Amino acid sequence: MYGDFEAQRHWQEITVHTQISSWYHNTTQNDLEYWGLDYPPLTAYHSLLMGLIADWLDPESVRLFASRGYENEFHKSFMRWTVFLCDVYFFFTAAACISIDRERMKPKLNYNIFKHTDIRLEVVDESDGCGGKFSAVIVSDKFIGKPLLARHRLVNSVLQEELKVIHAFTQKTLTVDQWKSQNQ
Repeated sequence: MYGDFEAQRHWQEITVHTQISSWYHNTTQNDLEYWGLDYPPLTAYHSLLMGLIADWLDPESVRLFASRGYENEFHKSFMRWTVFLCDVYFFFTAAACISIDRERMKPKLNYNIFKHTDIRLEVVDESDGCGGKFSAVIVSDKFIGKPLLARHRLVNSVLQEELKVIHAFTQKTLTVDQWKSQNQ
């Protein structure tokens, strides 16, 4: 039955020239024994779109029954280009979705976590874009008189929701005076 090329061409023929309700049923116009459409509906709609283009460019390539085994050079090129362009489309669509999803999944750090005017916060994403590893320098007078562990617990309690979705968080907590003396 001519192979996969014929299956794809025939699916275009069937989707262009038969009712949607008969695409998956054996009828006088759709012999399921001859490369019956057996993929999910999204694939069928793709075949319909490509078939409509083929019907516009080369109607003989999708003529019902008469086009079985049709393989001229123009139609071979058309079929190759449809595969290539669809692959490119789906690749870039998937890449864009992954990028959007990565951006959406990045924890949103609240830069005013202590609601204090003397706070300075510097956050660095060290995860190469996956949003799972951060380091932060947090400067606040809220840390005066607190040991290092208490400072970290204070920051962790404020960031508890964000810390659930990242795998590494390094923090350096300083008072304003400590920060000023380090940066002189």
